[in-house]
Amino acid sequence: MKFLTERKTQQITKYSVKIKTLEDVPMLWFNVRILKFWSVLIDNNWRQYFSYIPFFFLNIFQILDLYYTEKEINDKIHDTYMTMIIFNTFLRAIVMVTNRRKFSESLEYMKDLYAELIMEYDFEIRQIIRKYSDMVLKVSKINLTMGILTCVGFSMFPIMAEEREFIFGMYVPYLNEYQTPWYEILLAVQSVLNLSGMCTFIPFAGMFVSFLVFAMAISKVLQYKLSKLSTEISSKLAERQIIECIKLHLKLISFIDKVNELCSIIFLVDCILFVAILCIMLLSFILVKTVIQKCVIVVYMIMVFTQTFLLYYFSNETYHESLEISTAAYNIDWFNYDVETQKVLQLLLLRSQKPCAILIAKAYPINLVRLQAMLRVTYSVFTLLDKFYG
Repeated sequence: MKFLTERKTQQITKYSVKIKTLEDVPMLWFNVRILKFWSVLIDNNWRQYFSYIPFFFLNIFQILDLYYTEKEINDKIHDTYMTMIIFNTFLRAIVMVTNRRKFSESLEYMKDLYAELIMEYDFEIRQIIRKYSDMVLKVSKINLTMGILTCVGFSMFPIMAEEREFIFGMYVPYLNEYQTPWYEILLAVQSVLNLSGMCTFIPFAGMFVSFLVFAMAISKVLQYKLSKLSTEISSKLAERQIIECIKLHLKLISFIDKVNELCSIIFLVDCILFVAILCIMLLSFILVKTVIQKCVIVVYMIMVFTQTFLLYYFSNETYHESLEISTAAYNIDWFNYDVETQKVLQLLLLRSQKPCAILIAKAYPINLVRLQAMLRVTYSVFTLLDKFYG
């Protein structure tokens, strides 16, 4: 029996030693590698400037184009949508670059906590972590697929246009951008930025989905640990196990606080842009005439909705899974333990009744109810716009 225990310990240690860098964490490697390549996170080299400086100038030229250029309403709507997308991409890059240290600390905190959980002797706990790691990988692949489809849709716009058009409408002062060779040069630059923007926009969303899924996994581990508490063990041993659960719960709360500190303002901007972009896309869908253009717009809307839905769905699940910790604590046969153990359990029970929530502007929880309210606002604004422009 001792031999088997030692062998099991060696296997767990061997597995946990692999968690040395962020790329070794299955929940992070997919998105972190992309962001690391563009030097938005972790590394600090020349590629970080390419991740936001070109988008700053592109966004300025887009705003000038909206202000100075006279176009048909459907073209204006398309350019407005593109301007919002580039602004959001630029904002995400700036937030990550300026808060590089805080992001790195949060990622390192998640890596250490992941390594701690994967070292658990309980096979079920390791299975929970692996299950949620696979979930993150699947979601990341879905995000990447949607990003590639959107890039292709953006690139098709100049091809489908009857006249010379850019992927992102732009007005460059003192330059005839539609004249050869400027048109070809600017279109080539925009094609590169199209791919670069996708590599910033999509992994950023995927990284936060990883944070949320990891928080769900911690909540599941806590529920499992509490459900395994037996009345057959002594009150002192039960008290030690409950204290371990309290420590893990405090780490979960600290992790969620770090996420809220980093991105509550970004989530507010995303909320506003989600409503605005969906309204614009619905109006554009009515105004365009060709089937191909309608299909491209549908792909745009699916991408925007999928990104937002995943964030709000997993935030909603994180909220409810953290609330289930209190249910698991209450379901223990606590009345069989001594008074001191009951008091320790009461601390966990009381704190876990306040669920962990991802907040918009550090005030409003992100959940499916909030998404439903945003969709209602979107439909109301779209109906109003349709009366004027439809």
